[in-house]
Amino acid sequence: ADNPPDEQNRIVVIDSASQALTTLVALPAAQPPSGANPFGVIGLAYDCDTDRLYASSVAGSTAAAEHGRLFRVDLPSGAATPILEGLDPFGVAVFNGRDGKRLYFGLARQPELHSVALDAAGAAVGAPRRELSLAELPAPTNDKVRRIRFGPGPTMTLHAYDFTYSLQVASERIERVLLFDYDAAADRWTFRGDAGGAEGP
Repeated sequence: ADNPPDEQNRIVVIDSASQALTTLVALPAAQPPSGANPFGVIGLAYDCDTDRLYASSVAGSTAAAEHGRLFRVDLPSGAATPILEGLDPFGVAVFNGRDGKRLYFGLARQPELHSVALDAAGAAVGAPRRELSLAELPAPTNDKVRRIRFGPGPTMTLHAYDFTYSLQVASERIERVLLFDYDAAADRWTFRGDAGGAEGP
């Protein structure tokens, strides 16, 4: 009721003084909203190097078809440009690797992490590449990557849970937290271990 389908693809800004909410941008959906899919924007990542925001959206997707998009949002104008289409992206994050900047994103339908190269303007360059699959870990899982964090090392922490396009899992949701180390020579991630699970968001 508070976030009807026709408003599910907005990014809002909270004023730090008044706490007022205003719409920064309403991202265009590839298809009209579906009653079977209550989600729109489900991931955000800020790139401090370029002052750009990246947003993942599954608005318009159905059980049979992926119509999601990855957007680049220029700040502070709020101008939004799709950089990848026809997939349902989940968690997103920006990483400066051996060969430059890449946008990492989980998939809402598969337990996989992918990435795509970004140019100086923040646009996608070339085809996305598959980084890893959680189904191929020593303790495999079909959980979906909802949050990606990069840290010193570099290290990568993935938060994953069983996303099913349903609003009925919030209170009992159990996440897995997975740790990876970056091998710069090979430009790939190596699984370090499972940091355990946590309830809630």
